[in-house]
Amino acid sequence: MRLTAAFIALAVATPAFAQDEPTDVSPVTVMPAGDPPKLTASYPAEGAQVVAGLLALKLTFDQPMDPKGWRIAQTPNAEGPGVEGAEPAAPLDCLGVPRLLKDEKSFVVLCRTLPGRHYVVALNAPGAAPVSPDGTPTAFANLGGRSALPATLAFGTRPRGDDPVRTLKAAMSNAGLSDVDSPVVDTPQMR
Repeated sequence: MRLTAAFIALAVATPAFAQDEPTDVSPVTVMPAGDPPKLTASYPAEGAQVVAGLLALKLTFDQPMDPKGWRIAQTPNAEGPGVEGAEPAAPLDCLGVPRLLKDEKSFVVLCRTLPGRHYVVALNAPGAAPVSPDGTPTAFANLGGRSALPATLAFGTRPRGDDPVRTLKAAMSNAGLSDVDSPVVDTPQMR
């Protein structure tokens, strides 16, 4: 009983501490467990033949995706699409890393292609993971961190004769992209 009275006296004699002001917490996205993301559309489409030159490679998934994760591997030893004796696939020369568009499901990256070539690109292929600044491998994944299913995209370019795609605007138009969906993002000027 005396101990309880001592605690009450101490509580009354001790000044109350000022409470900290509440702090804002950034929104959190909680993704329910479900199917992993999968590639649902691309430009060029699987098996398509496009005009050589600049290419806005567009990859669309069925779920909102994490903008920081991606894994694209080249398969230069793959055979051409169903053509016996076709030349091996050429490496796809891309600029930078894929950029997630406003729809949060599509990535786009600017690449250069040559005429009369076959290209094969593997998405989330094992053993071909780029590494993030903290040293962990990355992959195409949804906002909940679930990796997308591996996929392969094979396409070709028409032989010489067609005028190559030479401008970013033409490459974006071919991929059905608008001006806000540019695969190239301006960086602030250095002072």
